[in-house]
Amino acid sequence: MAEVRGVQRNLFSDEMNTELEALGNGELMGRESANGRLYNQSKELLLRLNGKGFIEELLSIGEHSSELHDSKLFETAQYIGEPVEEVFEPKLAQKLRKSLKDALQRGKIAIFDYSSVELYGQNIHEVRVIPSASDSATVILRNVSENRNAKLMLLESENRYRLLIDQSLQGVLLVQDFKIVHSNEAMARISGFSVDELRNFSSEEFTMLVHPDDREMVWGRLRDRLDNKPVPPNYECRFTRKDGAVRWIDIFAHRTDYQGRPAIQAAIVDITDRKFAQEELVREKAYLEELFKHAPEAIVLLDNDARVMEVNEEFTRTFGYEAHEI
Repeated sequence: MAEVRGVQRNLFSDEMNTELEALGNGELMGRESANGRLYNQSKELLLRLNGKGFIEELLSIGEHSSELHDSKLFETAQYIGEPVEEVFEPKLAQKLRKSLKDALQRGKIAIFDYSSVELYGQNIHEVRVIPSASDSATVILRNVSENRNAKLMLLESENRYRLLIDQSLQGVLLVQDFKIVHSNEAMARISGFSVDELRNFSSEEFTMLVHPDDREMVWGRLRDRLDNKPVPPNYECRFTRKDGAVRWIDIFAHRTDYQGRPAIQAAIVDITDRKFAQEELVREKAYLEELFKHAPEAIVLLDNDARVMEVNEEFTRTFGYEAHEI
């Protein structure tokens, strides 16, 4: 059986929580109508214990409460007047007694979680012990397994997503309010800044990373994307590394939500080597074109069908034809 864990949770409506706090502070002592409304709102197990840990009254049985007791016995009410050890599992009964003592001594609500492993999985119950004016307390046992398991699945999904991002070969940035809220190691390698340094950048420091000639385009598109305006998702720009080197990056960005507010997620690849290679090809092409144009020999370029594609200046001088006449 799983270990009992004491963790406070906010699983009731605001109105119910207000009444629970009032009960714990003694403000609703003797207000039976308020108590009745509280009991009627619950779909779980509610009962009243006296100061010695004996069941005085069964108030409500919820649809999930049978994991903690024999519901048939509760239906016959034969456990009224019996100690909690006769009804609940030993560890739960022990925890109930301790929380009952604490709640009555301090005059405040005691809350703990109780986990039990069933055939088809783990059941988690939140237990609240609410002291009253007399030497007794109301106990609410609420099954929160579905809620907790959903949160656990969401957390596991987020962890898998974060692991995927952190191990990506692409640099990844999550930007909100012009600040980096998440970055990965690949982005740290591209920029020369550590992940922590990137996350600690102010908005001004972050915007200054982009090359001055590209800032208007980059940050203008970011604003437009946040405003849901049509913006190209992919573009290239320059930025300055930590060592001062200017690098070219290819950005693929999209709008997303982070903690309920709009943000921009961007995948980034350093394309500096590719840009330099492209620029070198352009320079070589221009150089060869100049050689062809000013060569001392008459040169003609033909396609696969022996049609003239281009002639140089010496060809026109030698044969007396202009280029457009050939």
